[in-house]
Amino acid sequence: NPHPRRPRHGQKQLFRPVCKAAPFPTAPYLHLKLIFLHIIWNYKATDEAVRVEIWDVVDRAKPQPQAAPSPSPEGKSPPAPLQSSSLPPDATNVDVYRGAHGVIFLVDPTRKRTLDYVRKAIENVPETVEILLLANFTDAVWQKPQARELSESKLEQFMRRQGENVRFAECSLKTCYGLKELSTWLNIPFLKLKRAELGRQLEQ
Repeated sequence: NPHPRRPRHGQKQLFRPVCKAAPFPTAPYLHLKLIFLHIIWNYKATDEAVRVEIWDVVDRAKPQPQAAPSPSPEGKSPPAPLQSSSLPPDATNVDVYRGAHGVIFLVDPTRKRTLDYVRKAIENVPETVEILLLANFTDAVWQKPQARELSESKLEQFMRRQGENVRFAECSLKTCYGLKELSTWLNIPFLKLKRAELGRQLEQ
C-alpha cells in the first residue's frame, strides 16, 4: 500500500505514467479528503500482476460543502448538525500508516518548505515501512536553475541522516522523467512482503 504524502506537488499525475490506474478525482475535490484507488503493477521477474492500493493522504481535510437542509415540516425537529464522525477522512482521524508497505513523499526543489514538511512527517513513519523521497519538477529546475531553493547538497545531506528504508529519486511528472525508478522501487516493499509471507509459512 504506497501512500503519497505531501502538500500537493504533483501527486495527481504520479501513478498515471507508471501503470493504467483509475483517475484520481478532479479539482476541486482532489485535496478535500483522503482518497484511495487500486492499480495493477507487474512484478517483471515473474510477470506477476500485483494489485496495489494507493492512498492519497491529506493532513487535514477541508469540510465539503453541505447541501442546505430542506425546511422541516411543521412539528418536526430540524436536521441534526454535522457530527465529527461524518467529517472527511484525513491523517488526523485515520491511522494512515497502519498496514502500509511503502510511503512516497513528493518535494518541490523550488520550495524549501516542502523538505521541512518531509523532515517532520517522516518521523511518524514506522521503520519497517519503505520510503521513497521524490524530488519533482526537475524540468522546471533545469529551465530555471535560479528558482531552485533546495540544492543537491542539501538533499544529499538530508538523505545521509535517514535510515536504510529511505531512498531518493528525481522526477518530472510533466515529462515522466524518472518514473521508471518509481516503478522499480515498488519491487522493494513487494519483495519484503513476499519474504514475510514465506517466513510465516515456514513457521507453520
